[in-house]
Amino acid sequence: MDESLHRRSLLAGLGAGVATALAGCAALGDASDSGPEPYRIGGISIINRDDAVHALGLRIERDEELVLDETFDLPANSPGDVTAVTEVAAASFDGCTAGSYGITAALDDTDRRLLEAPDECEVRTNAWRTLLVEDDGALRWGVTTVSDDDANCRTPTPSGGLES
Repeated sequence: MDESLHRRSLLAGLGAGVATALAGCAALGDASDSGPEPYRIGGISIINRDDAVHALGLRIERDEELVLDETFDLPANSPGDVTAVTEVAAASFDGCTAGSYGITAALDDTDRRLLEAPDECEVRTNAWRTLLVEDDGALRWGVTTVSDDDANCRTPTPSGGLES
């Protein structure tokens, strides 16, 4: 599918006032496994909620192979401006391929941090995983529900939270 259509679908969903809720999901595996079972992470969008401009370096590995290493220049959020939330960056990679994912992020010139999946899982098939840059510079995972199932994987996809 054309990347601009993915972005339009996401922006249309955000413009329609869809809710972004903090949620997470662990890799699909059981305690007897020597490692997590393969899983999908789906699409990832990035939203800056801070009133400062940021550069976010995002690195994604699947089965120890690099699938994305990109820096996103994020415009400042304008408090009270409802159009500011539509300033969305979309990470361009195949998150619908099952595998063992490792995600790290660096905000501005800070050290790279590992993004790790928490214990609880919220399953949504029509969702993008959203990396939120909060007003204090913290990074948080959210889930943005969109109406277009083609904008993401059709199977449940895990998300994560930041390692402390």
